[in-house]
Amino acid sequence: MKTTRLKNIVILILVIANVFLMLLLVMRYRDMREARENMIGEVVTLFESNGILLSRQIVPEDVALDTIHLSRDTQQERAFAEAVIGPASAVDAGGGLYRYYNPNGTFLFRSNGAFECIASMKVDDALRFCEEVCTAFGYAGVESTLDAAASGEVTAMRISRSCGKVFNCKVTFTFEKGTLTAVGGFYAPDGSTAVAVERPVSAVSALVKFLDYRNSAGIVCTEVSYMESGCLLQSGASVPLRFVPVWHIATPSGSFYVNQTSGEVSRG
Repeated sequence: MKTTRLKNIVILILVIANVFLMLLLVMRYRDMREARENMIGEVVTLFESNGILLSRQIVPEDVALDTIHLSRDTQQERAFAEAVIGPASAVDAGGGLYRYYNPNGTFLFRSNGAFECIASMKVDDALRFCEEVCTAFGYAGVESTLDAAASGEVTAMRISRSCGKVFNCKVTFTFEKGTLTAVGGFYAPDGSTAVAVERPVSAVSALVKFLDYRNSAGIVCTEVSYMESGCLLQSGASVPLRFVPVWHIATPSGSFYVNQTSGEVSRG
């Protein structure tokens, strides 16, 4: 048998094998999709039997987010304070408290990411000012209640490059007739140490855990408005700061979070 012909036979066999493997993968993917759609249908029916409207279209695809361990960055905290009130003096107040101050106001940062500021600073364009600060420090989705006299509040949510929305990490600016009077909320830097979540809780499982929580707690809930993945900022004695992946379930009765690692349900 000629060498060329032998090579062609080998190539043909390899092509057939690859096509066969591809078909197996396609069939497996199709079976997985069908199984997931069936599970979604079952959980929709389960919710209906409990008097809760759940549209199958709002059940998101499963994701595998990591738990992100954070290291406090006092330089970033100072940069944030100075972006708001201008160049400031710094004081280590002890106990994890850092204070930054000047005639425009005083910022106080805590070790758990919480901060507060009392200010008295005239701002020409309050909304634009807030948007620029938020963009520079990783906050997005700016919402404003400012009236024509520039009185009201401007809020935004921290967005992490690692896990998206940090649902409990927001900033709020308060204005009175164009004067910034207060700033408060939470700030945390993006972390570089990630711990993969083993067998993360799926979207369908999270809904079932939420339903169990709702029934046991006697919460009045007639509809799930939407569902999305993201994280919560948490702190503790052993781990000062971390982003923990969660499923956010929004209802007219409020927000609920299902921990993707433990399945624990908490209320926002």
